[in-house]
Amino acid sequence: MKISKVLALLCVVGVTSALMSMEKEQVGQQGKGYLIFTLNNDKSIVACAKHNMDYKIKSKVFFGKKITDLGLLNEHDKNAVEHGFNLAIESKNTVKVPYKLDDKKFVAKIIAQKTEDTKRMFFVKVQEIK
Repeated sequence: MKISKVLALLCVVGVTSALMSMEKEQVGQQGKGYLIFTLNNDKSIVACAKHNMDYKIKSKVFFGKKITDLGLLNEHDKNAVEHGFNLAIESKNTVKVPYKLDDKKFVAKIIAQKTEDTKRMFFVKVQEIK
């Protein structure tokens, strides 16, 4: 196995652990359900997971598509999410982006992780705000 694949796998494990710890901190604030998306450098969905929450569309439909090109977000929220990706890259911190879908409020927590030279993976955790 190439060293870059091993490093990428370790990144996924580390970031998933960080996202899970965020869940423990906010159980009382935002409920227990969440969706997690793993995105490649182009922000296309390569993996996903869910816990006590369902996807708006079937998961097989969105694999390989950019998360902002699924047609679910209005233009304002789509721009906010794109800006969140840029902030996550620049700040190297978790960026929270609130948005609405079907009159419900959500927050997307975005983490950018450098994998190779200038390539990145993104991890997005989505929770409904109650």
